[in-house]
Amino acid sequence: MFKGAGQEKGVDMLTKLQFSLSVTLLFACGFLYQFTLKPSCLICYLPSYKSQQGLEALLGRGRSIVFLETSERMEPTPLVCCAVESAAKINSSTERFWLHISSDASRLAFIWKYGGVYMDTDVISIRPIPEDNFLAAQKSQFSSNGVFGFLPHHPFLWECMENFVENYNPRIWGHQGPELMTRLLRVWCKLRDFQEVSDLKCLNFSFLHPQRFYPISFRAWRRYYEVWDTEPSFNDSYALHLWNHMNQEGKAVVRGSNTLVENLYRKHCPKTYKDLLQGPEGSVTREQSPGNK
Repeated sequence: MFKGAGQEKGVDMLTKLQFSLSVTLLFACGFLYQFTLKPSCLICYLPSYKSQQGLEALLGRGRSIVFLETSERMEPTPLVCCAVESAAKINSSTERFWLHISSDASRLAFIWKYGGVYMDTDVISIRPIPEDNFLAAQKSQFSSNGVFGFLPHHPFLWECMENFVENYNPRIWGHQGPELMTRLLRVWCKLRDFQEVSDLKCLNFSFLHPQRFYPISFRAWRRYYEVWDTEPSFNDSYALHLWNHMNQEGKAVVRGSNTLVENLYRKHCPKTYKDLLQGPEGSVTREQSPGNK
């Protein structure tokens, strides 16, 4: 763990398979977190474990890699970062979903630190979001982590980061992402099914109806690449998640196809659409990205 100036800093690996997560969350929090109550003290650290017994159980297996920084530096240097990153890279090769897990960790830390709205890069915005603190329902009683927004230092996100480490499981896709958001949502809220197109209020944030961002479910993702007799208005939506992670078939936006996705490009990102029309093929090349879920 990293501690304050003049004290030891370190990173502890949960297990060989869990080490990469600890490093990712450490530096996501470490670079972004500052103590606001004591301006002279900057602390970079992983969320504290519930008990000393739990910490000993994690470190007592002899499978940890520990880095100690004993200087007056307030932030890790590039060399320190490289040392930790290289160790994480070498020891994370057995993790199937490493890139997705890194993305899940980073978005939590960034929004916790700075506040704002996080969106995956396969989300097309169609109108302003009138909420400061919200989660987006992917379906009834299940949260997405592809879109969410909070003001800085919101306690819900801090609990998400704690849960991220304490319940880490790299073998299940989404366990550190939408499953994590849903786990914490069930702790904070008394969930019930949505009524019509109304959002749910939960303490100091909102749980938004699936129509806000997911009017087309992941099972029906191909509908974006089809021609509709009557296209939906999306009047109840703020943005549309296009489920790029599902698009293993390489479907693209094709000029003149009159598909739903082509018309969305034409309407909501006209400059991008115009540039695409000038391309040699007149089509959008599908680009896979770890953040596109």
